[in-house]
Amino acid sequence: WELEGVQEDLAGDVQVALVKEAERIRAEILRKEGEVRFKRQQIADLEAMIDEITRMRAASQPAAPGRRGNPAVQALLERKRGGVYGTISSLASPKPGFEVAFETAAGGSLNDLVVDSRETAIDCINYLKEKRLGRARILPLRRLVTARKSLASAEALKLPGVVDYAINLVEFDQKYRRAFEYVLSDTVVAENLEAVKGLDGVRVVTLDGDLLSKGGALSGGWRGERKGTAKAKEAGFDAARRRQQISKLKKEITRLEEEMEEARAVLEAKEEEIASFEESKDRAKGEASTKSDELRALREKRREAYQGLENLRRALSRYERREAEAQAELEALGGEEERDPSYYIEGSLAELERRLEQNRRRLARLGPVNMRAIDEYDRYEEEFNLFRERVDALEAEKRQIERLIGEIEERKRARFIEVLEAVNTRFNRIFQRLFDGGSASLELEEEGDISSGLLIKANPPDKEPHVIDSLSGGEQTLLAIAFIFALQEYQEARLLILDEIDAALDLMNITRLGRLLREYSDRIQVIVVSHNEETVRHADRAYGVTIKNGVSEVLALNLN
Repeated sequence: WELEGVQEDLAGDVQVALVKEAERIRAEILRKEGEVRFKRQQIADLEAMIDEITRMRAASQPAAPGRRGNPAVQALLERKRGGVYGTISSLASPKPGFEVAFETAAGGSLNDLVVDSRETAIDCINYLKEKRLGRARILPLRRLVTARKSLASAEALKLPGVVDYAINLVEFDQKYRRAFEYVLSDTVVAENLEAVKGLDGVRVVTLDGDLLSKGGALSGGWRGERKGTAKAKEAGFDAARRRQQISKLKKEITRLEEEMEEARAVLEAKEEEIASFEESKDRAKGEASTKSDELRALREKRREAYQGLENLRRALSRYERREAEAQAELEALGGEEERDPSYYIEGSLAELERRLEQNRRRLARLGPVNMRAIDEYDRYEEEFNLFRERVDALEAEKRQIERLIGEIEERKRARFIEVLEAVNTRFNRIFQRLFDGGSASLELEEEGDISSGLLIKANPPDKEPHVIDSLSGGEQTLLAIAFIFALQEYQEARLLILDEIDAALDLMNITRLGRLLREYSDRIQVIVVSHNEETVRHADRAYGVTIKNGVSEVLALNLN
């Protein structure tokens, strides 16, 4: 029955949509769990590196009193009081090559302890006094007064051989910026003293650790005493960078776990919705089956009513015809009664008897008249009208369901066109970046028919428009990459794995692809399997697999 079929189709579409949404959420949860595992492994690797760096630092750094940390500061850190952040040395991560310059610029402030407020600083000093642990210099962030950069230092940056302000060559959490501004002030970094020999009124440090004070005093020379600890200092800064990475990864893990909890809650709600929908669907199918049976019974009764009505019409027609014949006979007999008796006398007796017998047979054929036929006709007609109303109601329900299906199809089509247009805009923009111009578009094979195929048309610079099949292998690869990243921009995934996508590309196109991947790596994790050195050059980290003594060994290289 059509109504039941339409209901089943509609229920099937809704159920498929719900199941697909639940599967998408499950996949999202699995992906986030994978990210969490990956980041936890990164944390484990970083912690192992920190342990190794600490060991190397301890081995390479002699027991010189001037190079050890302040025991008083160490005691305050081990106390783990809230509002105590760490030393300038532990909170800083100098950029590669500027470790010695930063150490010289910070000088004795490397072991200064950064805290949140003056109250915390006073509490720390009282603790040192109470425990007789020594002295420490403490920097309360909220009460530090920092100097503005001088005009002389700004002019110094214009000199050849002057690199930048020292504060711009060290990485740190911006919440500690006031402490670093206090320590480093407007100190600038130069390549060597020759670059600033004519400069006055500016504090300058060189890459190898020489210092020019604002008053003109110079300190420097051979750094033999520090040479033994250079690696240890660099390792210490590296360890600080690793700790910052660990802190960042832990925050990302917390965020991912929160997102997973939200996704699990949504998934649970979707599964409950699916279960509820299954119950509703079964109930609706039962009701539809009952309605269908009822409708079939009504149609059968309607057919019987039609038949009974037709029989009554035929019977009524017969009765009316017989009545007319009888009336005609009566009129004929009445006419004969009015005739002159001589008319009958003139006829023979046999003729009169024949006509009498004929009239008797006609009366016998009329039979008894059923006076209840009209009442039965009215009853059948009333029952028929009732059935007709119920059939009309069911057909109205059918039309309403068909209209609902049409609305759903229209919304689906509008949503598809909206997504296609959005992806098409992004696809054309990424295509122009990869091809250095030109244009590309996504079009339906049959305009307006979303169930038809999708055509990818491309117009590379200085070429005629083509469909994808007529392009070269490299052009097809770039076109596919543009399409993938257009989809990625529209609905971002957190992880992309690309397997040898550069195999058909030349050096120039690999360079463009590398720049594109670098841009996306700021927002998502990108893993590329490649044998091309140019592609690897754009990565942050490279992994290689070698075989040693018949056993596979994974090597990792930090390209930064």
